[in-house]
Amino acid sequence: MNKALKYIVGGFLCLATLTCLVFALASAKRQQEQQVFTRIAVENDSPQGRRFLEDEELIALVDKLTGGVLGRKVKDIDLDVLEKDLDKTSCILKSQVYADKEGVLYIHLSERKPFVRLQTSDGGFYADREGKVFPLQSRYCAWVPIIDGHLPVGNWYAFGKPEQEWMEGIVRMVAAFQENPRWKNRCSQIHITRDGQIVLSLDGYSERFILGDHTDIKKKQHKIEQYISLIRPQLAEGKNYKSVNVRFHGQIICQ
Repeated sequence: MNKALKYIVGGFLCLATLTCLVFALASAKRQQEQQVFTRIAVENDSPQGRRFLEDEELIALVDKLTGGVLGRKVKDIDLDVLEKDLDKTSCILKSQVYADKEGVLYIHLSERKPFVRLQTSDGGFYADREGKVFPLQSRYCAWVPIIDGHLPVGNWYAFGKPEQEWMEGIVRMVAAFQENPRWKNRCSQIHITRDGQIVLSLDGYSERFILGDHTDIKKKQHKIEQYISLIRPQLAEGKNYKSVNVRFHGQIICQ
């Protein structure tokens, strides 16, 4: 075979290969455009028994947001929009949504973790470590510090900027106790008085510790420790103060 013929044959083979590739890509694209959702697979970071959204509830939410998924073409559902809509749900910290070539819609879910519970006449709501609020769930009650009394707002969905700033301050205060080895898991209840004063209850102590507001927590912790180590031991056996006020600078007021 002469050189010219070799080039002709080679060029023909390359053209044939390219044509097949184009047809294959076009066919794959047509199949992809016609691919429908066949099922929904859910992955949830929260363990069973501690979830705010069970799989079937999440699927129902997806159907509500999209008008239904199964049987619809993959290209007709904007997964980026769906992910953003899911992230607006109060108990969802972050979602990841994607589909595979078999038409399976995968949803990976990270839920908010309760850090404190705010108790109201309507039942209450939770806040996570960042101070973001979300509703209680009937199937799961988290073991976290309870905040009751005269809260600045009665419903989790009514939080505006002032209420959110207050919530974030309260969460920072609780975190300061939870992160202190001496007080970890002993900050059991926080009461908000009518004039907005924060009153703390600590497991193992009958006294009510009046903090005032949620600022200067480390200094107030130090005063509580001074009371427990220096003042309390001096009391007669069986005698205790009912309240210990540490809100004022340089003072511990016991009553």
